[in-house]
Parts: sequence; C-alpha cells; structure tokens
Amino acid sequence: MKKLTISIGKHKAVIRFKNIPLKDFTKLRWRLVEQNIAEITTDCFEQIESSKNLAQNQTKYKQHLNGKTEE
Repeated sequence: MKKLTISIGKHKAVIRFKNIPLKDFTKLRWRLVEQNIAEITTDCFEQIESSKNLAQNQTKYKQHLNGKTEE
C-alpha cells in the first residue's frame, strides 16, 4: 500500500492506494505537485495584481485629497 500525505498547517490528509504500480504512483505524485505549483503561481499573480490596483487606488485617493485630480 502506498500513501500520499498532504499537510496544510495543523491539518493533514492521507490518501492510501492499494495495488498501484510504483510508476503510476510516481506519475500521480508529480502531477499533483505540478498542479499545486500552477495554482500557487496563479494565486501569487492575482495577489500581486490586486496589490498593484490597491496601490494605484490609494495614490489616486491621496491626489484627490490634495486637490490634484487626473482627468
């Protein structure tokens, strides 16, 4: 029996596989890693874009308060 353990903070999930060849199990593990990396990359990109938008909005608001509006 082979198992995958996924830990997030204090939480843990264990997935057990019966009768799975090592080759298939290894492929499955790497596919899960690749998907997770892609998801993390997407999340990071979205957070960066959100931070940029927030910074731009803060700058516009400060300019508005100072009477410097861009039209």
